[in-house]
This record gives sequence, structure tokens and C-alpha cells, in this order.
Amino acid sequence: MSKCPVSVEPYARDPNLTSGREYEVHAITVYNGLVFMLLVDDLDYPGWKPAWLFKTSDCTIPKDWICNTMPDWPDLLLGPDFIANNREAYASMVELEAPQVEKLRNRIVASQRKSDQS
Repeated sequence: MSKCPVSVEPYARDPNLTSGREYEVHAITVYNGLVFMLLVDDLDYPGWKPAWLFKTSDCTIPKDWICNTMPDWPDLLLGPDFIANNREAYASMVELEAPQVEKLRNRIVASQRKSDQS
């Protein structure tokens, strides 16, 4: 693996991420030229982490995700409508506003139920 970029280095020291553990990605954004993924860390806390820190094990994209581009920031959004529909939805997820976090948690629970039934 190449040397950790300076802009990613602070995230590499996150004590709430376990090396080698698989994390489910709940949305993706490109911001200032870096790819960030929304995941839930070891303390069950959602947050945007640089993709550079992770190895991809499954490249499939959920059927309910949409792709959106912005004229300024973020450059690209990929995820469920409640996150990727517009800048305001994205910003409220970045700020971890309670209604957005609840939507995320509800989506995770629904996804786990589907997996359990399969």
C-alpha cells in the first residue's frame, strides 16, 4: 500500500475502526478530490471515512441508491435518496442531525431483516 496521504492521515489514527474488519458502506461522496464512505464505526457511530483506509470486498451497489453531482461541493454523491438527493440532505448527514441518523439506522435495520430472511 502506498504512503498515507497527508489529508487522510488524521483518519488513520481513528481508535474506533478495527484494522481488517469489514464495514458496510451506506453512502459515498467525493469531496475536495477525496472519496469518503459513510459507515458505522466500532462504537455504532456513523461517520464519513476516507476510502483510502479500506480494501473493497464487494463492489455491488444497492438498488435503491442514486447518483448526484454538484456544481461545487461535494463533487459527487452516491447513496440512498435521503442522503444523496441534494446538498442539504448530504449536509444534514455530515452534521449527524437526528432525523438523518434515524433514517440511516432504520435503513440498516431493514437491510438486516432482509438478509436474515434470505
